[in-house]
Amino acid sequence: MSRLYGERFKRDFVAQVLRSDRTFRGVASDLGVPVSTGQGWVVKYSDEMSSGGEPTLESLLEQNRGLEEEIQVLKRQVDGLEEDRDILKKATRFFAAETRNPMNSSKRRS
Repeated sequence: MSRLYGERFKRDFVAQVLRSDRTFRGVASDLGVPVSTGQGWVVKYSDEMSSGGEPTLESLLEQNRGLEEEIQVLKRQVDGLEEDRDILKKATRFFAAETRNPMNSSKRRS
């Protein structure tokens, strides 16, 4: 299953690679990022981050797009979790009623 990483996570990863005394593979392993994925992020973000200057308009727009995509993914996850919660609530009510009235449930089965 592929994993979606947010822009902030990618930038934090690159910052750790550039600024820490740990190896690239060590940072990737600690954060659970495949080496090839991390290499792509370093290529993409390292110039911007190592210069220490202000981010460009293009990088800000890219970051915004990434955040919007992440928000959409999270909204879909919330919708799914809310649906799961509603199903569990209904099941809880059903089984609670069964335990309160065990005689009614045996009549239904006959």
